[in-house]
Amino acid sequence: MKGGREKKLVASIDLRTGEILNGVPIWFAGRKKTAFTKLYDKRWFIMAQDALLKLATDDELTGKSLKVLLYLLAYLDFENFIHVPQVKIANELKLHKQDVSKYVALLERKGILIRGPKLARSSSFRLNPGFGYKGDPSGKVYRTRDGRREFYVVDDEGYIVPPRKAGPEDAAPETPESA
Repeated sequence: MKGGREKKLVASIDLRTGEILNGVPIWFAGRKKTAFTKLYDKRWFIMAQDALLKLATDDELTGKSLKVLLYLLAYLDFENFIHVPQVKIANELKLHKQDVSKYVALLERKGILIRGPKLARSSSFRLNPGFGYKGDPSGKVYRTRDGRREFYVVDDEGYIVPPRKAGPEDAAPETPESA
């Protein structure tokens, strides 16, 4: 006994076997609910207003392609992953699967979606973080050489996946909507 205090030995006991287990289980309270999680639980994400302007003013993104984008955003998961089979999108939105494929390809070509790994028989995507984000943003905001801050997703191997910017090679082929 040092300083008048008795040292306590703490352990856990398996109540079925009576075995004394080393260590003590520790309970951590869940994350504190914010106003958003109280209101929407896990069904919300952050979206950039500049991105909304970019989407609204893009002449190639019209009715059905925007409808597919909105549907995909409704399934946005943490770290911006989206995995919804195109057959499901086609059925829910009453579109042909081939048209859904064209709209998804358009969104990918525009840099709105980034192709992810193939899961089962369908592709997964990530929402370009320049448009919006769902997840923990800490450690993902980087300062560029000109002093601006940009948001990047870091992949499973620790590599930065920068937002893709559309270039001249992204000239749009005819879509089913423009036909």
